[in-house]
Amino acid sequence: MSRLFVALPLLAFAAVIAFFPNEQQASAQPKQGSDADALAQVKLAEKGMRVDVWAAAPLMMNPVSFCFDEKGRVFVAETTRFEHGVPDTRAHMYWLDEDLANRSIDDLLAMYKKHNFKGFEKYEDQVRVVWDSTGSGRADKSEVFAGGFNRPQDGLAAGVLARKGQVYLTCIPDLYVLKDTKGTNKADEKKSLFTGFGPTVQFLGHDLHGLRMGPDRKLYFSVGDRGFNVTTKEGKKLSYPNTGAVLRCDPDGKNLEVVHSGLRNPQEIAFDDYGNLFTFDNNCDSGDRARWVHIVEGGDSGWRGGFQYGTLYHTPSVPQGNRGAWNTEKLWEPQHDGQPAWIVPPLLNLGNGPAGITHYPGIGLNDKYKDHFFACDFTSDPGSSVIWALSVKPKGASFEVTKPEAFVRGMVPTDCEFGPDGAFYWSDWVGGWAPQNRGRIFRAFDPEAMKNPQVEEAQKLLAEGFEKKSIAELAKLLEFPHQLVRQEAQFELAGRKAEDATKAFVGVLKDSKNQLARLHAVWGLGIVARNQVYLPATKPLLAALKDKDSEVRRVACNEIGSLFGRHSRAWGGPDDIGAQIDNLGDLHVGVRDLLADPNDRVKAAAVIAYAKIGDPTPISVTPRSEQGYVTPFFDMLRANNDKDPYLRHTIVMGLGYWTRGPADLINVWKLAKKQDADKYDAPAVRLGVVLALRKLKSDKAAEFLSDSEPRIVAEAARAIYDERLGDEGMAALAKLAEKPTQPDAIIFRALAANYFLGTAEAAGRVARFAAKPSEADYVRAFALKLLADWPKPPRRDPITGLTLDLPPRDAKIAVGALLKAGTGIFAGTDVVRKEAAQAAAKLNVKEFGPVMAAVVKDAKTPVSTRVEALYAVEALKDPGTKELAAFALASEEPKLRAAGRAVKAHLDPASVLKDLPGLLDDPKVSVAEKQGAFAILAGQKSSEETDRLLDTWLDQLNAGKVAPALVLDVLDAAEKRAGTSKLKLYSPLKPKVEKYRSAQAKLTEGPKGDKLASYFDSLEGGDAVRGRDIFLNNTAVYCQRCHKLDNQGGDVGPALNGIAAEKEKDRRYLLEAVVMPNAKIAKGFETVVLTLADERVVSGIIKSEDKNHVKLVTAEAKELTIPVDDIVSRRTGPSAMPDDLHKKLTHRDLRDLVEFLSGLKEPLKK
Repeated sequence: MSRLFVALPLLAFAAVIAFFPNEQQASAQPKQGSDADALAQVKLAEKGMRVDVWAAAPLMMNPVSFCFDEKGRVFVAETTRFEHGVPDTRAHMYWLDEDLANRSIDDLLAMYKKHNFKGFEKYEDQVRVVWDSTGSGRADKSEVFAGGFNRPQDGLAAGVLARKGQVYLTCIPDLYVLKDTKGTNKADEKKSLFTGFGPTVQFLGHDLHGLRMGPDRKLYFSVGDRGFNVTTKEGKKLSYPNTGAVLRCDPDGKNLEVVHSGLRNPQEIAFDDYGNLFTFDNNCDSGDRARWVHIVEGGDSGWRGGFQYGTLYHTPSVPQGNRGAWNTEKLWEPQHDGQPAWIVPPLLNLGNGPAGITHYPGIGLNDKYKDHFFACDFTSDPGSSVIWALSVKPKGASFEVTKPEAFVRGMVPTDCEFGPDGAFYWSDWVGGWAPQNRGRIFRAFDPEAMKNPQVEEAQKLLAEGFEKKSIAELAKLLEFPHQLVRQEAQFELAGRKAEDATKAFVGVLKDSKNQLARLHAVWGLGIVARNQVYLPATKPLLAALKDKDSEVRRVACNEIGSLFGRHSRAWGGPDDIGAQIDNLGDLHVGVRDLLADPNDRVKAAAVIAYAKIGDPTPISVTPRSEQGYVTPFFDMLRANNDKDPYLRHTIVMGLGYWTRGPADLINVWKLAKKQDADKYDAPAVRLGVVLALRKLKSDKAAEFLSDSEPRIVAEAARAIYDERLGDEGMAALAKLAEKPTQPDAIIFRALAANYFLGTAEAAGRVARFAAKPSEADYVRAFALKLLADWPKPPRRDPITGLTLDLPPRDAKIAVGALLKAGTGIFAGTDVVRKEAAQAAAKLNVKEFGPVMAAVVKDAKTPVSTRVEALYAVEALKDPGTKELAAFALASEEPKLRAAGRAVKAHLDPASVLKDLPGLLDDPKVSVAEKQGAFAILAGQKSSEETDRLLDTWLDQLNAGKVAPALVLDVLDAAEKRAGTSKLKLYSPLKPKVEKYRSAQAKLTEGPKGDKLASYFDSLEGGDAVRGRDIFLNNTAVYCQRCHKLDNQGGDVGPALNGIAAEKEKDRRYLLEAVVMPNAKIAKGFETVVLTLADERVVSGIIKSEDKNHVKLVTAEAKELTIPVDDIVSRRTGPSAMPDDLHKKLTHRDLRDLVEFLSGLKEPLKK
């Protein structure tokens, strides 16, 4: 089917820490394995199917996506700029705040210029056309169809669709149309339909992609959360920063509109036989899962780009990493109790690396796959990547997914498609994350199914085109069993003379017994009415509303609604042809009757059409006159009672389309409620009104903050805060901070609303809340963080993580609020006390010095809190600091003694320096204190005593006499002093550090060298608490993408609970797993290809091996035992983990991570 798929699941670029190895050494991966080796790895679910390599390098390389044209040529979107010109914010965290604030391509370019970002022009992305010129069944020719995509603002060439001599290409920031008018296989015309996609950098691969022609003859496509700010051809601004979406337009670019938003990275979209649209959206590497999503008009899946980097809205009950409301409110999970109502939930959690998807056209495979989707799940490794086969069946106003089954294993797929020949194709990245200038396109086919003569007929029909077909032939082809043939016949027929086309479509509706043909007839009638402004076509659409087939009724509603645009009177929008229809009243009645249809999907379609038509009765507009028109919506909300979120969503969209403004909606609802409170004051009705007000961006949602139902209050709070619905709305929300024991969704936003307002009254509310011992400690800690940031607000919102840009405020406001709240802010657990100490120090609230001194002296308080309190007392320049430091030095807690020494070093450096040589030489002194001592030395001003001491320790280090837990501290202290500008040094610190580094590097040389030697300083001495935070929340590595911790995370690598339980899995083992993931690969997670003496080739995952046998488990879950003597050659694939993750961590980060991992000795308790 002609379509484009899209780019790599590039998020995986962030994968996580290593696939933890066993003792099995992995053999080197060849630069380009043979086609035979590649084929040996591929495992198809259907036994009778065959697979071969259709194209490989050098004909094509680095395939992001591909599509077929009608002649069977393949157009491949190729990238060379992945990590070579297209940046990823994880490698440039210094511009994160700026990037999230970008709203245009000019903003993006200005940011690049400011930070001197270069290198984008060295490589270029391109579209290549590949074909089989001999009919041999394998490609033998290729040409670069279009190239030169390497401007600084250009993203990856990620989506391509070829149709009727035009090639659509998506490459941020543009959607292009390319043409070859001279027949040279090179585009000589290049036109941008739109520009403005991707004003932010975000993650590499979150691009513009997913091109697909819909049955309504609209061009659909998708964009990741780089967002967009696009001006349509009609002059309307579409601004969706920091979120992904599905859009559609006419083939010439007119009538561009957003269909569904709130997506993260929907690489591809696909329609089923009935015109329903789906996508496979990516997870955010925090223990969440990827999602199969039903795309619906006006839908919002909830993702915002600010979640990616964590927010302050993260609670202890959330097992996943910090992604704000995405994890805290479980936005990524399928429908469940308590889920926010403003989103449309996904249908299924599936996989971790969504890439290309396609829909089975209907012939070419066996009938088992009728109306199935095929979805690529890319993990970078052939052992764990999958192409899933799945289908959906109606459930309420949406669907449920049948159990997905692995259709293909043993490859690294970026995209998949059915060719005009009926075969199934997929593009293969070969392995790893970054481009390796190789790749393949595989072809799989079912010999028995291909014997169906209609397979060959479909290929011939597509190649010849439909322009010369008669109207009767085109009408008959609407019954053809191939989806693309039906669709192209429908398009051609709808483009013929309107009267003739309408007659033909009516004939199909009347006489055909083929359900799909009748649906195509309805779609065709809609196209004729809409594109040719042929109003007689609306009469058969009206008749179709009464059809016995519910699918015909549903599609008829959709097509009627499309005649009236998608814009409510309140939202405004382009003119539509609906006003010209003379049978408007009949359409209104026909659609209204379907609001009570027994099929919920018909109801949902009827709601949208009914709202778009509006009330055709020419009467004065008052709440009472409009009540009769709107109350059916309220009745449906009440009857649904929030059971079906998709039906609720369409009703909410209907309310938004209908209304002239928020006041109309509120007034009509209040009048209905007054007349029948039992019916229209029901919680489900009130919730629907709130959701509609959110869609309308109205601060009238604040009227529901006093609702008796907490879930309705929560929905109003989400709307007001997350959508910034006016200062009055924020002020009303802020007052809820005074109401006790509110749900997290409310109280976090109420406190943040006060922070947003910034007044003395607002600060008082936050401080009083922080002092309430009856409130949850983690929320009190949040309140204290807000107060600490009050004078100089960070640029990112504490709830959404998006740009906030509050001005600086007078610190006296926050200080005064804290003082009025009193010492109660220190009452509670160490979570509260630590945050209170930090806030007091940051705001310089000297009055709290004695309280924090008491915390330092309280032996029952956790040592980390006592340390924070001590540093806070010092920051306040409290007169008791010296005495408190002495108290700390006398403590039994090593970390508190270290902190006391650090504080004393600021007050009396000479006496501390005098004691350090003896302390560092004393074997009885704790590691924590010695590490603290080196930190003191690092921060000293010019000092001969300091440099001589470090010089002595560097000599010991080079002599191999420094304890492993202190090596990094010695090096860091020396390097910091050597790198401090204008600091006079009394010893040659830098040369001695370089001597050590050089010696470690030498240890790595040669075949017997220890490749880990350069990282020995990260083996011991880390902080496990910081290590856990790196694992869960570090934006550079995202360990949970591939590894489970506490049963949350991906399945690509081993689960980590209990990873350190076995004796051989020591610190070195763990460090090597992170730094050199391919040195050893975990048993159970390695793919091997074995060539046997009888010339057979077998592949699978190693489960065990000894001197005599190797046990493999194949993709079909069959266990094979291979005698070692039968093995002629063996190749082990690389780890699926990126081999450069350690470059994104400092040696200190690595040390902390190893410390954390080495403590995971207990397996997960069931």
